[in-house]
Amino acid sequence: MPVNKSNTFSKKLKSYSLLAGTILASSFGSEGQVIYTDIPDKELGGIAPSSFPHSDVDSFDLNNDGQYDFKLTVKFENENTAANGFDFREYIEVLNNTQNAINYYSLFDYTRFVLKKDSGDIIPGNFFNGTFKAYFAFQDGTDIAYNWKDEHDKCVALKFHADTNLHYGWIRLDVNTADSVPNIIIKDFAYEATPDLSIAACDTGLGFGVNIALIQSHQSLTVFPNPSNGNCIIQLEKPLTGDVHVCLKDAIGKEVYQANIQLAGQQNELPFNFSELSPGMYFIQLFKAGDSEKSEKAFASGKLIKN
Repeated sequence: MPVNKSNTFSKKLKSYSLLAGTILASSFGSEGQVIYTDIPDKELGGIAPSSFPHSDVDSFDLNNDGQYDFKLTVKFENENTAANGFDFREYIEVLNNTQNAINYYSLFDYTRFVLKKDSGDIIPGNFFNGTFKAYFAFQDGTDIAYNWKDEHDKCVALKFHADTNLHYGWIRLDVNTADSVPNIIIKDFAYEATPDLSIAACDTGLGFGVNIALIQSHQSLTVFPNPSNGNCIIQLEKPLTGDVHVCLKDAIGKEVYQANIQLAGQQNELPFNFSELSPGMYFIQLFKAGDSEKSEKAFASGKLIKN
C-alpha cells in the first residue's frame, strides 16, 4: 500500500499568515499588499523509503480561504538498479480550481518543468506560461531529468483565483536532487492581495526574503503623498536618533538610490526628493548607518509609487 504523509501549512501555521498580513497591510494602501507566510522549514523526501511506492505531500492554501490551491509532492515509485536505487518524481500541481496555474517551460515535447524564479524576478513578468502540473526533477531507470539540481532559495511562480479575482504568488524552495536521496525543503510563500497586480519573487512586503522575526519587530514606514511626483516625506511611528542609511530598490530589486542622513536630534519625518526616478514602484529600506549591506537588519521598509 502507498504511504502518504500529508500536512497542510494553512492549518498548522495560520497564525503566521495572520500576523504577517496584519502588519504588511498597515501602510501599503491600494497600490499593492503582499500577504506573506513564513513557516518552519519543511522537508519532503530526504529519507529512502522502506517500501514502494511512497509519497511525501504538502498542500498550500495561499490566501487562507479554506480551499487548497497547490500540492507539492516527492514520490518514490519503485526500486531499480540502473541509477540511484529507486525511481522518483518531484512535482507541483494545481488543486481544486482549474484556472490556477504553475509557471513552466518545456524541455522535451512531453514534459513540463517548473520555471525557476530568482529573488526579485517579476511575476508574471512579460508572459505567464501556465500549466496544471510541472516537474522539478524525475528519475525513471536511466531516464533522468534533474532540471532543479541542488537549487537553493528559488521560487515557483503561481497564479490562482479567489472567487472571480486573479492573484499572483510564489513559494520559495530548496530542491536537492543531487543528494543521495532527493528532497524538497519548503521555506515560505506569499501572494499579492490586489487582483491582477504583479509580485516580485521573494517579496515579503518588507523587501526580498525578509523573515518573520523581522516582521514581528519591524517599524511601520509611511510615505506621503503616495503616489508621488518624487517630493515626499518618509514618516516613522517612532522618532530616530543618530545616522540613518536610506536605500531604494526598483521592482526587480536593483538599487537605484542610497544616502546617509545625519539627524539633528530625534526625528520621525524625513523629507526626500526622488523626482529624478523613472515612474514605477520602489522599495524603501532604512538601516542604522553601517548596516546597509545586510538587508535583514533593515529596521523599517515600505513602498513608494513614483508618478
